[in-house]
Amino acid sequence: MTIYQPDSSGINSLNGFSYQIRVFVFYMLQLNEGMQIEFETIDDVNIRRIQATQFDRYDGSFFNKISSNNSNTVVQVKRTSITESTAEQVFFNWVLLESSDNEISKYVLFTDDEYKNVDIMFSRSAEDLFELVRTSNKKASATISKVKKLFQDKLEDFKRIYSSIKKKYEFVSSENIDEKIDDACKVLFRKAGINSVVYYYRIKELLQHVTVKVMDN
Repeated sequence: MTIYQPDSSGINSLNGFSYQIRVFVFYMLQLNEGMQIEFETIDDVNIRRIQATQFDRYDGSFFNKISSNNSNTVVQVKRTSITESTAEQVFFNWVLLESSDNEISKYVLFTDDEYKNVDIMFSRSAEDLFELVRTSNKKASATISKVKKLFQDKLEDFKRIYSSIKKKYEFVSSENIDEKIDDACKVLFRKAGINSVVYYYRIKELLQHVTVKVMDN
């Protein structure tokens, strides 16, 4: 049974954003005591101002951050075909995170198996990416321009960041996120002891509640 069926109204019509929420909820359901998960945006993107039909264009601006006492995991969700350009954008976002005060222990690129993506995140060398950054003429607000400003002609520093991210990196291609959520909720929502309609309604309510909370923050 489909857990979260999109329709033509309200929060259910948010296209790719609903997939972002489902991945967030899946990881949320894996949390142990002392852990927390946050839905964060890059470049101060205001979710409430994005048109429902435009959410897929902004998927690179959202990520999940899972924290515990001794680790921080960043999960970037992509429910699209991952091109070389897409991988570069994700990587440059991570470069900025790795260069900040955030102590990230793991970087995850999470994608839907429906798109048959393969892992191309590090198909280009650090030298190639540095040259791409060095010769970029994009506007100052672009992510690649922020990386350029940060590293200037510091190739060795860039290579260290590249190597650090690569060591912490994981590629996940998920076959069916709804089934994973279903499995994670079995005990929490007492699947074996209640009517299936009630059980799946509880999951849908959870997803809707999280969507509203994310958009209000």
